[in-house]
Amino acid sequence: MNELWLPLFKHIVPQIELLLVVVLIDFLVGVAASLKNHEFDVKKLPEFLEVYGLRILGWLGLELLAVIPEEYLVPAGITQAIGDGALVLIVASAIGSIVKSAGELGIMPNLAKTKA
Repeated sequence: MNELWLPLFKHIVPQIELLLVVVLIDFLVGVAASLKNHEFDVKKLPEFLEVYGLRILGWLGLELLAVIPEEYLVPAGITQAIGDGALVLIVASAIGSIVKSAGELGIMPNLAKTKA
């Protein structure tokens, strides 16, 4: 059984570390931006956690497909790369949120469209 799980954990652990760092940066920059704009509301925290929590659970589910033998996955059109693709989407979404919040803080150009 260890033969199956050990490579999976070696693959997933660095990705979890990356996700935690990116989500923490998003959280901190977002809180700073909301404090600057006087929009901070602690009641929005569960929504933040729900969004990232559901994305990460979905990603973990896709990564666990690696446990299923390839002869069952390939005919279904599923490869182990699907988990990596989901990870890229989560990180890209977080980076977009970081850039938006950083624009609100004035550390980066605000890329949001202004009203004419």
